[in-house]
Amino acid sequence: MEDKYDAIVIGSGIGGLTTAALLSKAYGQKVLVLEQHWTLGGLTHEFNRKTKDATYSWDVGVHYIGFIKEGELMSDIYDYISNGNLEWQKMKDPFDTFWYPDFRFGVSSDLEQYKKDLCALFPEEKKAILRYFKHVKAAAKWSAQWFLKETLPRPLSWIMALLKKSKRAFFMQTTQNYLDKNFKDSKLKALLTSQWGDYGTIPNESVFWGHCVIVNHYSIGGFYPKGGSKTIAQHIIPTIEASGGKCLSSCTVNEILIEDGQAIGCTYKVQQQGKWVEKTVHATNIISSIGAKNTFRKLLRDPIHPKLDQLESGHTAVTIYLGLKGNPEEKLGVTGGNFWLFDNYEHNDFLKNEDVAENPAQFCFLSFPSLKNPSSKFHTAEIVVFLNSNPLSSGKVQLGKIEAKPTKNTNKKSLNVTLISQKNASPVLKI
Repeated sequence: MEDKYDAIVIGSGIGGLTTAALLSKAYGQKVLVLEQHWTLGGLTHEFNRKTKDATYSWDVGVHYIGFIKEGELMSDIYDYISNGNLEWQKMKDPFDTFWYPDFRFGVSSDLEQYKKDLCALFPEEKKAILRYFKHVKAAAKWSAQWFLKETLPRPLSWIMALLKKSKRAFFMQTTQNYLDKNFKDSKLKALLTSQWGDYGTIPNESVFWGHCVIVNHYSIGGFYPKGGSKTIAQHIIPTIEASGGKCLSSCTVNEILIEDGQAIGCTYKVQQQGKWVEKTVHATNIISSIGAKNTFRKLLRDPIHPKLDQLESGHTAVTIYLGLKGNPEEKLGVTGGNFWLFDNYEHNDFLKNEDVAENPAQFCFLSFPSLKNPSSKFHTAEIVVFLNSNPLSSGKVQLGKIEAKPTKNTNKKSLNVTLISQKNASPVLKI
């Protein structure tokens, strides 16, 4: 006999789990979450690799979170859906370091100190810098109100849209356009957009309000879940189960069922006793948390929204997961903050050399998850390199061993990572 559910959520990423938990706790709904991966949590999940001497754990997407503070909406939501069980560790300053060929800049979790540091480095641009942070705050507020209108009934949503329309052109300009109009120093322009990897779009393609939302999000610093990113899903899932719901992994949804123009359920495949079995489940509400393209192209018998074909693919990234045989805090002097490493100031040109098999990457993101999580027994690092998807499809980039060797100069500790492709070996960084 088929189980009855009030809602079905497809995808167990943070969006899907949050939606399911809110429906469960606030409305008492019985929710079924279906996840095709063998691990729940989407980009909040972790994976492990064992060697003879250690078991290493890496997060796949949670490098840091902002706005974890009592009274802040982000923090309140996490507390609500986890029943207060999800705890956070604040990252030490500087929580972000931007590393350029001729200087380094550390970002303070004290916003006023961050402003002072920028003004000290670029005194001629002081007025523009202070004006920029006012615009950041205004853009974040405008963005929240703009999305709020989508939750309001008509005609209230129309009225809200009209009230916000006057600022729309300003906040919807490209980030690069704003920078060019307000700043003169090219290094400062680059420095202010050093975090573009957080939202995945270069300055001449990104919308200014989107950039501002990220800057504002980290205006009180970076935070990391105690116990690692896997604890996010671990503490949310019980909230869903408390109302009779279930969170199932290794379930591939085949189709959203439509009847008289209404979504009524879905079919999915699951392995039982070594065989794939197709099941059907119905619910009043069907919520897809796997993205517009996957939803409309793969899960509907008659795909809709042809405008999706006009959307270009975004930038992709390759992540290198490293298990460390030493403590990076002792060996390299790092304290758990993130490093954004650039070999020039032209963020918009980072894809000019698309063939990563022949040309070195122009920038990368370096993180040490084990230093952010006090419960880690073994140390790890992650290197994220952004690139175009073309090199991956060409077949020139091969999987294999990654060797990394450190170098020390006479003045300071530094890490020079050399990557070598060899087959059938585990990634280990010796420091």
